[in-house]
Amino acid sequence: MTMNTEIITLEISQDLLAALKMGAADFAQNIRNLAAIGFYQDKRLSLGKAAQLAWRETLATAAKLGIPVPAFSASLDYFDSYRRDRLPQNLTQAQRDAIVTGKQIGRAHV
Repeated sequence: MTMNTEIITLEISQDLLAALKMGAADFAQNIRNLAAIGFYQDKRLSLGKAAQLAWRETLATAAKLGIPVPAFSASLDYFDSYRRDRLPQNLTQAQRDAIVTGKQIGRAHV
């Protein structure tokens, strides 16, 4: 399962960014967070989807700034593994299953 994304362009004046004392990237992050909060409050998104909307960008910002957030990133990794059928961490279990049963994922048993 891959995550499909859309890019949304928003025009904003330099004067408004200067008045807010933030750059375009910070403004975009704030818009994303405000959208997540608003959609959750309007019951248009579940808490999980709202968190997902803001989560990845927050981690990317922390990484760009060199701020370690191991528990936060580990919880996102857990969330991703919980909602997907096949991921690399399942490889060890799949190998064990294949050795024990002789079956391979995605192939007919010969």
